[in-house]
Amino acid sequence: MIAVTPVSVEHPSRGMGTRPLVETGRKLIPLFLVSVSAIYVQLALLLPAPLFASAHLLLGLTCLAYLALGTVGYWFVNQSRAAIWLFFYFVTQLILGSAMLFLSPVRGSIVLVLFPLVAQAVVLLSPTFAISVTVMVSLATVLESAISMSDLFQGVVKRIGALAAFGFTYWFGRVVVREELGRQRAEGLSLELRDANDRLKDHAAQTHELGVMRERERLAREVHDGLGHYLTAIAIQNEAARELMSVDTSRTTEALAKVQSLAQEALADVRRSINAWHIHQPAVSLSRQVELLVNSVSGLDTALTQRGASRPVALAIEHTLIRILQEGLTNVRKHARARRVEVLLEFGEPAGLRLEIADDGVGPRPHTESSGFGLNGVRERMEMLGGRMDIGRSQLGGFVLRVEVPE
Repeated sequence: MIAVTPVSVEHPSRGMGTRPLVETGRKLIPLFLVSVSAIYVQLALLLPAPLFASAHLLLGLTCLAYLALGTVGYWFVNQSRAAIWLFFYFVTQLILGSAMLFLSPVRGSIVLVLFPLVAQAVVLLSPTFAISVTVMVSLATVLESAISMSDLFQGVVKRIGALAAFGFTYWFGRVVVREELGRQRAEGLSLELRDANDRLKDHAAQTHELGVMRERERLAREVHDGLGHYLTAIAIQNEAARELMSVDTSRTTEALAKVQSLAQEALADVRRSINAWHIHQPAVSLSRQVELLVNSVSGLDTALTQRGASRPVALAIEHTLIRILQEGLTNVRKHARARRVEVLLEFGEPAGLRLEIADDGVGPRPHTESSGFGLNGVRERMEMLGGRMDIGRSQLGGFVLRVEVPE
């Protein structure tokens, strides 16, 4: 299973600053510059004296500081998003904006310079702090109006439109922020899904390659454990026939007949391998197949012991146990130099099967467990079925191969 990593998008309500909407915040810089400059131009035209004349020098310097801080200072805090710089930025801008309200002899339009500050607060701050900035801007506007009219109620009435506009600016900014966060979240998810899709493609390719490798290994085991067993037996019988040809004609004929019989069995085994995973059960039971294999061994004393009542077993288990028995008997012929081999087939109660092949030959050699394609194939077959394989010295003094598989 491929897990998809969640996109890290902070909720705007965490801390003083929102998630770094740097791109959105950067777009506010030219808007702030243009809108505030336009208001300053209007203010300069309405003033009886130039804005930076001695009569309005303090107002002019305040306007210049507000504009510079609202562009250069805003760019800095938009990049850093440090809480301390955000705090100093908005406190300073609130002081400068309020000072412009009280210093300007022109009433009304100067209030407009505070609207970009509310928009900046929505983008840079969490909702709680953005509302705080909006409330303080509104209070400064009402207070300036009330002082100029010497009447608090009239001051509030005069600024109702401005207060509504401040509220609209805040809520409209919140909508823009939510849309931007949603867009960034969607882009992040799209990138995550694209990466996950690429990983799935790589995984599918690896799975296919692994499947091909396993199929090759399975076919190699089939050839080794199936045809390898019969070809070894045929080679032994053929060698015996050559040695007996000039000595004992009847035994030579018997050996050649055995060769023919083994060749026919090999062909039948190939057909069984081709149909090994069909859903139908073979006509011959596992017990009977084990008996036939043990009886086909020549040149050795053989003994077969069965424990438990014979019963039908899964075709995969039956096929695997037959292959393991073939491998074990072949190893006895080729390597053990044994005179006797004993086979035990045990049907466990209520389930489970055990197969044991023991001989009286030379016994296990050093590194036997880790060497040889055949034993590795046996171990792999057991792992596929959830079983286990053991090897060691038998009670006959030779080698024993023991496998147990659950049903």
